[in-house]
Amino acid sequence: MPFFSIITPTFNRGYILPRAIKSVLNQTFKDWELIIVDDGSTDNTSEIVKEFLRDKRIKYIKLERNQGVGKARNKGIELSTGKFIIPLDSDNVLLENALEEIYKEILKYSATENKKSSQEENISLFFFQIRSVSGRKLAENFKGFINWKEYLCEKIRGEYLPVCQRDLLIEIPYETQINGGEGITWKKILKKIGKSYFSEKEVLLYDDTLSDRLSFKQRNFERLYKVFRQDLKIFWRDYLKFCPKLLFIKILKTIVYYILTILSKMGRINPR
Repeated sequence: MPFFSIITPTFNRGYILPRAIKSVLNQTFKDWELIIVDDGSTDNTSEIVKEFLRDKRIKYIKLERNQGVGKARNKGIELSTGKFIIPLDSDNVLLENALEEIYKEILKYSATENKKSSQEENISLFFFQIRSVSGRKLAENFKGFINWKEYLCEKIRGEYLPVCQRDLLIEIPYETQINGGEGITWKKILKKIGKSYFSEKEVLLYDDTLSDRLSFKQRNFERLYKVFRQDLKIFWRDYLKFCPKLLFIKILKTIVYYILTILSKMGRINPR
């Protein structure tokens, strides 16, 4: 049983996937498995991956057809055996000491690993800093505990790398009826466990330059509309109770993305 299961969903990313795999192989912390879930690629992904399978810690699963990133991630988690899950997109890379830094934080704050941890430090969901290839940090430089209400009401904003106990992601998997919307899963998990820990450690390099990123695709307006709609469907009562102003903003954004979706389908605007 490895300590970390790194889950990498991929779709037609044979040209960039080796970079992500090599970033895992180069880790100073070696107790890991990498599960690559090919979401029905039609390029040379399977051929590219073959050369890496000599390392028995790397597993490759190809789905028969493209089913979306949520289903691919859930499949990888289902097949994983590690204690903690780390999502790694195929176009991003882990910094060389990432797993070592993450492991140290888990030792400090997770009672499952540190028997001396107090109940207050029994943390099973962590968030770590990431930066873009241009050197820009993608989130506030915050260190400390964040509870469910603070997370829901967006006390902390930005892109972070989540690291979560496997059993929680088995119980509360990624959304599959929408493309993206990972934040919904973390809200669900935090509502169950109460709080998480945000680390100032920088562990991931985020490549936001590729033209085939999900956020660049033509259906982006519709995707965002569906994500906001699903978020409201699940959490509107919580927003109303704890942060009604944010609820109003999210309703407005949902309406705006719906209108933009209709206009883009009519050819009135270019969604790029």
